[in-house]
Amino acid sequence: HAEMVAAQEEYMNKMANQHKAARAAFERSVADDNAALAELKAAELKALKAREDAEKAAEAAAVEADPMINEDPAVATSAVAPGARVRPDHWKGMNYLQVASINETVARQREDAAARRSAEAAAEAAYAGKSENVRRALEQRAEQVEQFKLEQRMAVLRAQNTQRVEKVERDATMKVEFGENTVEPEYFAQFGTSWR
Repeated sequence: HAEMVAAQEEYMNKMANQHKAARAAFERSVADDNAALAELKAAELKALKAREDAEKAAEAAAVEADPMINEDPAVATSAVAPGARVRPDHWKGMNYLQVASINETVARQREDAAARRSAEAAAEAAYAGKSENVRRALEQRAEQVEQFKLEQRMAVLRAQNTQRVEKVERDATMKVEFGENTVEPEYFAQFGTSWR
């Protein structure tokens, strides 16, 4: 009986160690996934900041090089049409070619803004998809751990039930063989008989 108890304790300790190792591996994988997501998000933010800085620098360079905006402050004349005073902040003094050029620039800027918004929406959708895939993977992993724990508990329960049945059978046999102090008729039949 002591050997059986020792074997049961060894089995339970082994199951506990396996569960502990599985839990540690799961926690390590979750930490790795979180670190990867954090690095991905930081890289996306860095790329977005770099793109915004590049766009700001390009716009500043375009503004600085634009003759419609950079007129000579000393004479207040346009570099494009020196004979006419052109206000770059509204339409006064501009001819139809200048207005058409501004309209084309505005239309191009609108197209660029729409393309940038669609690219950002696609990036957000991709990030949301990745996050959902990670969430599903973590949920599936948690379910696998719970299933593993359930299987281990059921294995221990089956072993305990088998031990209970064996104990009941053993107790019944022990009671019949050793507990009941009955004298069989053969014992009395030997009296008065010579064994010589």
